[in-house]
Amino acid sequence: MAHVFAGGRVEFVSDQHFGIGSNLILPGRGKNMGDGWETKRSRLPGHKDWAIIRLGAPGFLEQVELDTAHFKGNFPESCEIHALTSASNVVWTMEHSESDNWTLILPRTRLGPHRQHYFQLENVGGTPFTKKNGH
Repeated sequence: MAHVFAGGRVEFVSDQHFGIGSNLILPGRGKNMGDGWETKRSRLPGHKDWAIIRLGAPGFLEQVELDTAHFKGNFPESCEIHALTSASNVVWTMEHSESDNWTLILPRTRLGPHRQHYFQLENVGGTPFTKKNGH
């Protein structure tokens, strides 16, 4: 439902230093790192890169695929995903969105280099979501 061909759209990202956020929802696997979303990354404690992706249509979420293809030495060490049901656009600031109604659907989970990761989501039963946010 986040896929570009399903109407998904990357609305906000924390950084687009080496790659644009809209690459996150393109079809297929990238041919190289340039086909992905790469930030300048920070080693400061508490730093998080993030993206807000609007789903193509409201729906019931069950699983997610996160692909770190070609990111062998600089892959994100972990991620977490939050989801929101909203009838309006989300306004995002570095501190928080205008809505504090985000639901944690994938707790912080370790990732590995150069592979497709598939995760079953939590806290999603019977709730339609419209947007999702990954760190």
